Amino acid sequence: MQACIWSNISLIGRVTHIQGILTTCLNAFLPPFVSWKMWLLKDRFPRNILQRLSDRILKTARALKDIMPEFEWKVFGDINPNFIERVFGIKHDEVNVRLMGVGSAEQIKEALLSATAYVHPSYIDNASNSLCEALMSGVPAVSTYTGGLPSVIDDGKTGFLVPTNDPFQMAYMMKWLHENEQDNIIMGQRAREAALMRHDRAQIVDTVLSVYDEILNGNR
Repeated sequence: MQACIWSNISLIGRVTHIQGILTTCLNAFLPPFVSWKMWLLKDRFPRNILQRLSDRILKTARALKDIMPEFEWKVFGDINPNFIERVFGIKHDEVNVRLMGVGSAEQIKEALLSATAYVHPSYIDNASNSLCEALMSGVPAVSTYTGGLPSVIDDGKTGFLVPTNDPFQMAYMMKWLHENEQDNIIMGQRAREAALMRHDRAQIVDTVLSVYDEILNGNR
């Protein structure tokens, strides 16, 4: 029995038992939230590289392998594996993380549609578009509790929120979604229903117009 995960630097992995993909999105993060190793190297590497790296994926994958050895975490994106492995001391292939390179829109779509869960391990973030796209696709999410992410995920109903610095809890929730297929499906349905309401075009237009109307009337 093997598991599979997906991310789009973001990350990807997949649980083959469910034929699913757990998706993770890496977002920019800056000091003082970056790890001390990255902070020490900040003057030696371009800023965009630091923004696109995260110890969260490798640490979570290592924790996940301890409790669910058979999985593959596919990672889409333009990253430097040698740099990351040297900084954090964890090799991707040793923790079942497979680097896929830059994926096309079609590949990303197919990965989401066959995903078991979307994993979003940001240190700081707003209401992430990647996370919203995953929920819109009916994919439950496992995300860090930071920034505006709690406003997107209904914890325990459309996904799970975990502490930012707890790769063990994140790994446990990924394992839970792999092992509880029916609950996973129900959670995904709730995620899509909530996302359809949140991103309803007519409702968004009405809300924006009502806000402007309230502001204008208030100024009068």
